[in-house]
Amino acid sequence: MCGIIGVVSRPPTRSVPSGEHLTGGLDAALDARPDLVAMADAVSVVDGALRGVPGVLALTGAPDLVVSLTNRLDQLDEFAAMRE
Repeated sequence: MCGIIGVVSRPPTRSVPSGEHLTGGLDAALDARPDLVAMADAVSVVDGALRGVPGVLALTGAPDLVVSLTNRLDQLDEFAAMRE
């Protein structure tokens, strides 16, 4: 017999990322255009910051931040579509 016995999580070890850190990272990616490597590096930092409980807490109850991040991501998507 096999099965999952339990999932135990541990408390996060990093702080909740600030909105300025997140939007600043995406702004850095936009400013790095057309350098795709620099853009990817900047977006990767934001992606890492949004992972796990700290990332969820950063977005919870912050609809303006979600809109700001979405606008920047839309711009990055538009640039990627133009490059393809």
